[in-house]
Amino acid sequence: MPDPQAPPLSPAHVISHYSGDQWEEFVDELVEGIQSTQGYVFAKRMGGPGDLGIDVAGFKAPNGLEGPWDCYQCKQYAAPLRPSDAWPEILKVFRAVVAGECVMPDAYLFVAPKGAGLKLTKMLSQPTKAKGDFISWLATHTPTPAMNADECARVDALVAATDFAMFEALQARHVISMHANTRYFALRFNSPLPERPRSEAVPGTYSGDEKRYVDQLVAAYRERHPADDLDRENVAAHPSKGGHFKRQRQAFFRAESLRVYARESTPEGTFEALQADVHAGVVEFAESDHANGYARAQAVLQASASIELDSHRLIERADLDDRKGICHQLVNDERLTWVEEP
Repeated sequence: MPDPQAPPLSPAHVISHYSGDQWEEFVDELVEGIQSTQGYVFAKRMGGPGDLGIDVAGFKAPNGLEGPWDCYQCKQYAAPLRPSDAWPEILKVFRAVVAGECVMPDAYLFVAPKGAGLKLTKMLSQPTKAKGDFISWLATHTPTPAMNADECARVDALVAATDFAMFEALQARHVISMHANTRYFALRFNSPLPERPRSEAVPGTYSGDEKRYVDQLVAAYRERHPADDLDRENVAAHPSKGGHFKRQRQAFFRAESLRVYARESTPEGTFEALQADVHAGVVEFAESDHANGYARAQAVLQASASIELDSHRLIERADLDDRKGICHQLVNDERLTWVEEP
């Protein structure tokens, strides 16, 4: 049984035990995470039978393999990569280009948990020597499937015209450092989520996202104070409910900032899963009988503070205002209602 007091395994130790599929998934996360900095329009995992020697591709134009792109070749081997591991993979991409399956990538990067061995690292650091060694290897090896004379000639010509500086092997520490800047790192390695930026001030005028929840709050206040002529424009100045209304707007924008933070710091769907559990925790209160819409809203907002949400990693960066704000988001989405609309 694992020792609960034992220190967590390092990312380097964890990735060294990944299966081939797990490693490709990890690299796919990495490439997606660096998409904007590398100028990729989109990234795509392509590993599998007939993958042309392309495990993950970063595309710099919408036309994919017909436009500029980078190739990430994933290798989960027990030992650091050697030239004899790299050359057959490099040949695959030459053959794919000759066959018209793709254009030559701008960069071809080997990505392996054990990294590249000294010989391959040194070789790829001297592109001219790497090219000569590859040509010598190609002359003495029969690829599978075998190449006919025409394909051999075309591959040889393409090799001769290629600058081998495009081939590179990333070391494990660099791969981990790159992945650490993605939204997947904290959850994959059970490390703390990045610090959340300070929320911006609530705008003085309503935003386009404030239509339904504001109207629902105003309707709830009207039920509570039927003699007062309340609307969207004067509710913030109401002597009894103005302070409550301002706090709800603050909570809404706090939750909106959490949505943005989650999109940048956690995998897709993380915030939506939190929203779903907040909804599950308060919907029975919302659908119970209440004296008026204001009482219903208050019961739901108070209930949101006590929901058990510890299973969500995102909750470590959330506060009570986030929970209340999520309730108002749910009103916007018509999943909660304070006052039935005519």
